[in-house]
Amino acid sequence: MVGYGPPADKFSGRIEKAITGEHTFLALLRSLQKDPDNLQVMAELAYKYEDRDDYKTMRELSEKILARPKKARKLSVKIANWETTAYEYAKYTSIYSEPQAILKFLDEFPKTRLREPALWRLNNYFYNSEKKAGVFDIYRQLMKRYPDDPTLLAGYVLACSELKLDVEQGIAAGEKHFQSHPDEFNSRLTEAYATLLLTNGRDDRALEVYGQAVADKFQDEAIMLNQYAWFWALAGKNLASAEAAARKSIVLKDDANVWDTLSMVLWKQGQYAEAIAAEEKALQLVGGKNDDFEQRIKEIQADMNR
Repeated sequence: MVGYGPPADKFSGRIEKAITGEHTFLALLRSLQKDPDNLQVMAELAYKYEDRDDYKTMRELSEKILARPKKARKLSVKIANWETTAYEYAKYTSIYSEPQAILKFLDEFPKTRLREPALWRLNNYFYNSEKKAGVFDIYRQLMKRYPDDPTLLAGYVLACSELKLDVEQGIAAGEKHFQSHPDEFNSRLTEAYATLLLTNGRDDRALEVYGQAVADKFQDEAIMLNQYAWFWALAGKNLASAEAAARKSIVLKDDANVWDTLSMVLWKQGQYAEAIAAEEKALQLVGGKNDDFEQRIKEIQADMNR
C-alpha cells in the first residue's frame, strides 16, 4: 500500500488484512489455483491485474467470466469501493481497448456504479491520445447524459482548455464544478478554467478564480507559487502578482526552474536586463548547461535589440 490515507483506524485495518493475507494478490492467486472455476475470485483477481496495469491478464480473466454470463450476472463482487456483479465488471474491463468502449459500456449499464472509474479512464485516453478530437467528441456525447457528473465536468473543462473548443460550454461546466466544490482546489483544473475565461475575454473572473487570493493561500508552498507565476507569465497578465509569487517561491526554494519562471515574468514586463540575469542564475544552478534556458536568453536578447 502506497502512502497513508485517513482515518487511522481504516488504514491500520488495511494493514492488518495485508498481514493476515486477506484479499491480497497472492491469496487470490492461491484461491483460484484451488478453485479454477470460481468467478468471484476471477473478478477480484482481474481487478488486481487492472490495478497493476496488466490489462492482458485482466482481459483473459474477464473473458472466462463472460463465458458464463448467467452465473456471472447473479454474482455480487466488491471492486475497490464499488459493489457490482462479476458480469458487469468483466464488461467494464473492455474500456481499456478503445475510447468508444466507454460509450458502449455506459450504454449497456447506464446506472453503473463503475461510471466514475470509466470517466477517469476517458480523461486518461484524452491526455495520451494522438486523436484528441475523437476523444473530445465522446466528452460531448457524455456531457448530454451526465451534465452534473463531477469527474466528467473536470475532464471536459481540461479538454476544452487544451483544444480551445466549446469555450462557452467549458466555462459553464467549470462554473458548475466550482460551485459544487467551493472548498476543493485543483491547480490543473483551476488553470484550465482560468484559461477558458481569458480566452473569452473575462479577465476579471479569471482573476477571481486564479488571482492574488490563490497566491496568498499558498504563500508558503514554493511549487504552487511557481506554478501560479508561470501561468500568468505565459498569459502575459497579472504580472506584478506573478513576480511577487516567483520571488517568494525563490525564497522558499532556490531552484533553477523558479529562476526561469522569474525570468519569464520579468521579460513579459520589459525588464530585459533583469530577465537575462535571472535566466543566467537558472543556468548556473544546473551547472551551466541547459538548452531551454540558453534558448530563452537568446530570445530575450533578440527581443531587447529590436
